[in-house]
This record gives sequence, structure tokens and C-alpha cells, in this order.
Amino acid sequence: DLQHRRLHDILPVMCLTLAVNAIAMALAVHGELPLWQQILPPLLIIATTLAVLVFVGLRPRSCDPCRAFRQLRNATLLAAGVGLVAGIWGVNAFREETAQVAVVAPVFVALTALVCASCLTCAPRAAIVGMIAALGPVVAAMVTYDSTAARAMAVVLVLVVLLQSNVALARFRETVRML
Repeated sequence: DLQHRRLHDILPVMCLTLAVNAIAMALAVHGELPLWQQILPPLLIIATTLAVLVFVGLRPRSCDPCRAFRQLRNATLLAAGVGLVAGIWGVNAFREETAQVAVVAPVFVALTALVCASCLTCAPRAAIVGMIAALGPVVAAMVTYDSTAARAMAVVLVLVVLLQSNVALARFRETVRML
């Protein structure tokens, strides 16, 4: 129940942050990608976050353990989906010729993944799955890119994912111990 309550409380902040970040990244890569790649990913992310906000806002927090478990499982699926959209979007922007976009896209995706993981420490599975879904494609693209700087950044992103995963798991264990 505590895990579900914490997730329910943090969702509005996380959703608004994701939506603002999607808008910021869309503005940052504006004109560098094909029009559908400029519009579709941020629209999917924003629509998903708004749907979650409406869904969470309209329904009272549940005390039913089965429903709470389903919502936690759904948080993992949503984190994976939104993370994957952001990750693929970041790869497309990274592959562009403009050096500015190549650097900006992974930074935005990494910020999105870290913000979500920080917000989802009460649901460590969602935090870890979301980070891997968002940063996995970006790291893979950076490792295969012909640049030592890009490869170094990929290694740092992997280390950050490992560190943030440990933070999420430690926070969850602490909550369990408190109970």
C-alpha cells in the first residue's frame, strides 16, 4: 500500500516533467529530423503523460491490494513504453549530421530517464525498466558511432543507470524494512 501511495503521489510531478521535457527536446531538434519524427514522439509522450494524469486524477487512490499491484505493474509497462519512444527518438536525433543535435538528444533522453527513475524509486522495477528502455537504444547507437567521445558518454550512461538502479533498489529495501 505504501509503495502504491508513493507512486500515486509522485505521478503528477513526473508526468508534467516528462511532458515539458518532450516539448523542450522537440524544440531542440526542430528542423533537424523529418517532420513526422519531430512531431510523433513528443505527441506520444505528452499524450501518455496527460492520460496518466487524467486517469490518476479522476480515480481515488485504491486500498485494494490487487488493484494496487495491477497499477504498479502498469507503471512498469508505461515506463517501458515511454522510455522506448524517447530512446528511439533520441537515436534518430543522434544519428543526424548536426553535431548540436547529436549531443543534445542523448542529454535530453538521459535527463528524462533519470528524472523518471528518481520519481519511481517507490517502484524500482518501473524505474529500472524505464531507464533501460530509454537509454538502451541511445547507448547502443553511441557505442557504434565513430567517436571516442560518444563511446565515453555511452559508458558514463551505463554507469549512471547502474548507480540509479542501485539507488532505486536501496530505497525500496529501506521502505520494506520500515514496514
